[in-house]
Amino acid sequence: SKENNNIYLHLWNWIGGVITVNGLLSQVQSASFLDSGDNLTFVQEEKVSALTLQLPEINQGNSLRIIKLTVDSKKFDKTKGPEFLPLKVSHVNHKKITGKITITNGVNFSITGNEVLTSKRGFEIYEEQVKTVKFTINGHTRFRYNRKGDIRTVHSLKFKEGQDYHVVYSHYKNGSVVEIITELE
Repeated sequence: SKENNNIYLHLWNWIGGVITVNGLLSQVQSASFLDSGDNLTFVQEEKVSALTLQLPEINQGNSLRIIKLTVDSKKFDKTKGPEFLPLKVSHVNHKKITGKITITNGVNFSITGNEVLTSKRGFEIYEEQVKTVKFTINGHTRFRYNRKGDIRTVHSLKFKEGQDYHVVYSHYKNGSVVEIITELE
């Protein structure tokens, strides 16, 4: 959520460690827990619009913690977020692609765009080669829309050919499974 020159990150059931927020173009001046005021160590990589925050290793039983970021302005790169990247789970292999819907019938669709790779340091890099990937929506697919950095979860999306979307999917032996579809504005 956003207010004045503050951005609030809501962390549900976090386990500690390092988290990354992508898509933040604003210069971060400070980061702290809202409830305690404890300052957090952070590194901001402006070239890739990524903010890395160091959280305490142990969560003291709080199911929700809110981080207050004080920024110089509220600018976002809508193709990259703002998006919270939790700690990596070694057995889960998510892929991402950002591009335009080219074919749709409401359940099956194709997206033509650039795959998003994650660097060794955890930053997102867009592949230069444009590719087309076919998907089928399943019962586990989550839908969101991103309106100028304000990301909302919705029950469904009405696909529009030519509209920009960001798709997070997992690749298995039997094909790709769509996890999250975000409509970009």
